[in-house]
Amino acid sequence: MSIEKKLEKRFEEYRTSAVRNVNKPRLPIIMVLDKSGSMADHGGIPMQNLLKSVNRFKQDVCMDPKAAECIDIAILAFDEEVYLVQDWCCIEDMTPVNITAEGGTDIAKGMNAAINMLRHKTREYDQAGIQSLVPHVILVTDGEDDGVDHVAKLIKKRESEGKMRMFTLAAPNYDKETIATLTQGERVLELTDPSGYDFSEFFDFMAISVKAVSTSAPGERVRINHNIGRPGSSCRVPNLDKWLNA
Repeated sequence: MSIEKKLEKRFEEYRTSAVRNVNKPRLPIIMVLDKSGSMADHGGIPMQNLLKSVNRFKQDVCMDPKAAECIDIAILAFDEEVYLVQDWCCIEDMTPVNITAEGGTDIAKGMNAAINMLRHKTREYDQAGIQSLVPHVILVTDGEDDGVDHVAKLIKKRESEGKMRMFTLAAPNYDKETIATLTQGERVLELTDPSGYDFSEFFDFMAISVKAVSTSAPGERVRINHNIGRPGSSCRVPNLDKWLNA
């Protein structure tokens, strides 16, 4: 069954499903994870470390019960196709993620599927009369895709309308032109060690961020303390000016 058919079926089931904490705004988060063959390089360390960090993300968020009960999560993985790894659920019910790295890279297909899932999720909230916060999309990739122009325009439009907020972690050997086009240079981090694959600091940062956002009032400006980009950090903000202004 295609992802689109699964979403339609899920929407119909949602009408009668129980929803936790309907009086609190929900924060939907969707992860879009690169599972292409390059993530199996270096003895499989990139994918192993990514999975550890994703699964720890759930544990970290759930250490704050007030935040955990307000967050819904879904996970997609992509190579040249897209795979539904975790359907929408309260983050407390998220099952351990296990993905095998193989295949090519189609970032655009993964992002289009994520946007489609967010559309369905926000429609579910609306139908149930549940208030929601700006959805978060977390993209992790080390790849290249010369076909992201269309989805990049869609991302830009939805972000300008307050319908999503995208965060991107670029792993070693990623294509800067692809990421610059896709993100307009907004909320992009890259790993500092060109031969290292330590995703933990990024996902720690995201856990702190979503916990703060999920317990804030809609529209409230949230500030958090972090070490990103400072000495000793495993992440930094990349310089994408050359590609943004090409």
